[in-house]
Amino acid sequence: MYNYDVIASLVFLSDSKGGRHELPPIKEKEYTYRPVFQLRKKDKGVCCGVVIGEYIKNYDFDILLNDIKILFLDYQKVKYSISIGDEFQLLEGHKIVAIGQIKEMN
Repeated sequence: MYNYDVIASLVFLSDSKGGRHELPPIKEKEYTYRPVFQLRKKDKGVCCGVVIGEYIKNYDFDILLNDIKILFLDYQKVKYSISIGDEFQLLEGHKIVAIGQIKEMN
């Protein structure tokens, strides 16, 4: 099992919904995709890594993905400001590329 800080549900937004033109380059067992994690309605975000896991072969835009593993660069600075049920977005620059919800915290 991979190390993780939170487990989340996540939807990558398609270009027509303001998201990416192509799906992010994610490998099954690595945190190769590193967007900015930002709680909804907050101004600041933090760096994170994302692992899609079992969805690697069939994930797509605009579908709900469950059990997505997220690892923060410095979880100690983040963990007391997030909670199970919190909604968040993943950003690339100022563009929201995914929306999600925290389901479990480590």
